[in-house]
Amino acid sequence: AYGTGEFQYVKGVASCAAKDWVGIPSDNFTLVRAVANGNYPVGVAMAALTASYYGWAQISGKAIANCLTSFADNGYVYLTATAGSVDDASVAGDWISGAVGASGAVVGDLHAEFELSRPFAGQRVSIAG
Repeated sequence: AYGTGEFQYVKGVASCAAKDWVGIPSDNFTLVRAVANGNYPVGVAMAALTASYYGWAQISGKAIANCLTSFADNGYVYLTATAGSVDDASVAGDWISGAVGASGAVVGDLHAEFELSRPFAGQRVSIAG
């Protein structure tokens, strides 16, 4: 059981799969698969949401989402060059605020548990300042 969550109704994009990290532009709510150097509110796709389909992206609560390798419990979340996946390896400018690793273990095929609180990916140089 993962408790409560908050979801946003969104329009899909080509190649979006369940558990993908997605950017949610506020101007039209049409997803983009989250990728390095992104600058947008972020969520996790709850199902395959391909172009011209609508569905839900989770924006708060405990979620299972894609990661590249095992993910540290309480680890910071960073965008990667792999669209839809994140990692806990520090990358300047790709930190997702409002998201943290929540399990310290990979669940199945490179998925981990994350705690979300309306995450946002911005182009900060570091999380220290």
